[in-house]
Amino acid sequence: MKIFFLSLYFLLSTLISNPLYSQEKYFCDKNLESFPIQQNGREKPLYVHAKETIKYLTGKTKVGSYKAIEAYCLLSLVAFGMPLPQDFSLKVKIEHPELQKFLELKSPFEIGYADLVLRKDDLRFESVKQKDENSYKKAINRVFNQIGLYTSVTQGTDWMAPMIKETQVEWVPITTFLAQENVLSTGRGPEGIAQYFARVQDHFSKIKGGKVSFEYHFAKYDLPFWSFLIALVSLFALAMNKNRHSLGLTAKLFVLTTFFTQLIYIICRIYISGRAPITNMYETVLFSGFGALVLALAIGHYKKDTSFLIVGLCYNALTLLMMNFSGGLLSSSISPLVPVLRDNFWLSTHVITIILSYGALALSWVLANLLLLKMRFSTVSSQEL
Repeated sequence: MKIFFLSLYFLLSTLISNPLYSQEKYFCDKNLESFPIQQNGREKPLYVHAKETIKYLTGKTKVGSYKAIEAYCLLSLVAFGMPLPQDFSLKVKIEHPELQKFLELKSPFEIGYADLVLRKDDLRFESVKQKDENSYKKAINRVFNQIGLYTSVTQGTDWMAPMIKETQVEWVPITTFLAQENVLSTGRGPEGIAQYFARVQDHFSKIKGGKVSFEYHFAKYDLPFWSFLIALVSLFALAMNKNRHSLGLTAKLFVLTTFFTQLIYIICRIYISGRAPITNMYETVLFSGFGALVLALAIGHYKKDTSFLIVGLCYNALTLLMMNFSGGLLSSSISPLVPVLRDNFWLSTHVITIILSYGALALSWVLANLLLLKMRFSTVSSQEL
């Protein structure tokens, strides 16, 4: 216990005594992005968790000029008594009108987490007053969850880091991780602590392999965004294709690039999660859009008609649009399976079949509506019916 408090004192004194870091980022920089952590039983890079956490807390992936990794790390150091930079302002935008009124907010309807924590009891009482599970109560509960997460981060209990003993990995809160004896042997100041992080990460990779590092690079490449752009270019190439019954070389190249880009993205998620990517709303949208594209390719090739492919790509592009720009409605987070889905056979057969049927339904819905529009403003041949 004595060593624990001595270590905390050492960390606090060395950081504050360093004038370069006393009011800045300490050791919180991009070098920590690939550092392994554990959250909800899943190992992943700190970059992914920090980005998800900051986005859930603020609706954005940055806090002012601070990147998600910097903001998350700085918030975690509050547990050590580290002062936040003066220009660091963590706020959340309240969307619900009744909650805006209750919190007495004015445009742009934002409130700092320090103020929210002080209003926690008031929010709890207001939630209890609501008899029905209406949108107002859900908005209050969401803010409650955000306060809980913010408190967990600032207390240092949200960031679970690996303590390695020979070939065994034990996950501990960041407060315990930084308060160990071996921090003292890394040298004084943030540079020594950064070296300690790097050493632990290297040791972790040798024991566990490179899966966490793979997920880090996977997240940095942002394949959904590039898939969306390529899908739009493919649609443009198909629109410029004059022959309805066959694809030109350019159009074919872009369509195949769209297909393989999304296929690679799905395979990567399967490798990271160890299961089919069909367990939440984000993955449902992803897989139904990809399923519609596959069906459109198959039907278009069989019918020798590129209009099926155009319709399939339209729906596919819409699903990619939702995945990239839906804000907090869809979360790309890879979370543990709920108990009802913890059967790989049924997950890989029953659920996949159902979600593919969503893609088929969407494809037929778009085709039917296009046909109705054409019947309204033009004539339709018997071959098209």
